[in-house]
Amino acid sequence: MKSTSTRTPLENFYWKYLRSALRDSKTFSSEDVTKIFLRALKDYFVGKAELKDVSMIATQLYYEIRDPLSFGYHHRELGNALETATEIDYVYGHINESEKAREEYEEQLASLREFYSKYKHLIEKVGK
Repeated sequence: MKSTSTRTPLENFYWKYLRSALRDSKTFSSEDVTKIFLRALKDYFVGKAELKDVSMIATQLYYEIRDPLSFGYHHRELGNALETATEIDYVYGHINESEKAREEYEEQLASLREFYSKYKHLIEKVGK
């Protein structure tokens, strides 16, 4: 593990989410993934993170940290939300090009807000 002084700003950004979810856990469960993702969404919704940051975190969680197939039936909502978040920044970059892209972005954002609203209690219990 790199010290804080040798990490890049982006590594420090990611580390904040990883540390908060893993401090009480010895394994990296679907609940841990959910908490990291919810914290990233929360920061985006309150203006502390950019959409591209949320998308990058979701990509890491979905494709690098956990195998997408490992989410299984019981965590389908999490898998779907992560997949949506991996694509939303790309779609957002094209909203001025077509009405279809704008509608897709709005649907994706609504889906992420719905996921956050449904599960935000998981991070409200443990604090920041």
